[in-house]
Amino acid sequence: GDWAGVNPTQPEGDVLFVAAALGRPGADTLRAISELQAGEAIVAGDRLLAARGDGEPGARLVGALREIAGRGPFPESSSADWPRLLPGMNLSVEDGGEPRVPSTLVDLMAGSGEAAAADFEAVADELPSPDPGAFPAVHLLERSRIRLGADVRLDPGVVLDARDGPILLGPGTRVMANSVLQGPVTTDRDCLFKPVTRAMDGVCLGPVCRVGGEIDATVVLGFTNKQHDGFLGHSYLGCWVNLGAATDTSDLKNDYGFVKITIAGETVDTGSRHVGTLIGDHSKTAIHTRLNTGTVIGVSANVFGTGFPSKEIPSFTWGAGPEMEEYRLEKAIRVASIVTGRRSVRFGSVGERLFGELHRATAGRRAARFGAKSR
Repeated sequence: GDWAGVNPTQPEGDVLFVAAALGRPGADTLRAISELQAGEAIVAGDRLLAARGDGEPGARLVGALREIAGRGPFPESSSADWPRLLPGMNLSVEDGGEPRVPSTLVDLMAGSGEAAAADFEAVADELPSPDPGAFPAVHLLERSRIRLGADVRLDPGVVLDARDGPILLGPGTRVMANSVLQGPVTTDRDCLFKPVTRAMDGVCLGPVCRVGGEIDATVVLGFTNKQHDGFLGHSYLGCWVNLGAATDTSDLKNDYGFVKITIAGETVDTGSRHVGTLIGDHSKTAIHTRLNTGTVIGVSANVFGTGFPSKEIPSFTWGAGPEMEEYRLEKAIRVASIVTGRRSVRFGSVGERLFGELHRATAGRRAARFGAKSR
């Protein structure tokens, strides 16, 4: 069957296809996508950005995408001669110009402030500005650019400063005493800012995140804990990550040069001077972990040890120095099931299958680093 049942084998009815690589489309691209009619597609160069197909065109497009990208979770290719292929599927082609398409997570992190501002604008008319009388001893600066979901709690001494960017807090979020949020900042539901948290300049949190210390220009996808003191800057974290107390990220080189990162053994120049750490789902750091500028950590890695860990830490690893070992798949699955269960989320067979596919796909990087050692 299809991978995890995400997409049906045959689409039914009028279907809109949008390239996931777009991230958050710019205003012009988003407008063009929203105005697509059935039988139309948008292409930029050799990249398919979006298409709308009803019936046979949609089914033929699904078939072509499966053939090009493969049926598993890891696409084998994302390129094809779409301007030539699409007319054969009864889809007319429109020029999408030159949209900004992220090439790494660094691009998504760098756009976090802009994305936060856009999220705010999308809901600003649906929510009122907060009533100062409802939050005694709380400072609301530029109140017209602050929006709070239902049941948001702001403790005494909290400062919400929206002078440099909007602040949008999702329902059930709590900001504990003496915390300072400097916009743009957005959260999904049920997030927690521990006392004296400082979050600023494009912090975007997914659901059920718990954060503390100092956070700057960082995206966190959800269910992630950074509850203690320590600096997290210009970083991108997946789901179910846990940063130990006093974990610190460096996000600027001493020579102020552009930061290079290593992804699957390939070095990429990000073109940015501010890059912290990219961390995959279910990875963890020990207390007092120090992460160098441009560190990339894979999925389900347990990072600990003295000194600075390597700037590339493969998925399913245990440790960070010369004694790094492979983190056994069965143990990783068992721990992930416990972690998600604590938040009433079932890891289940789909999670186990995804871990298995990821473990196999990343075996080469682990072998290149430390051979067959495992824990």
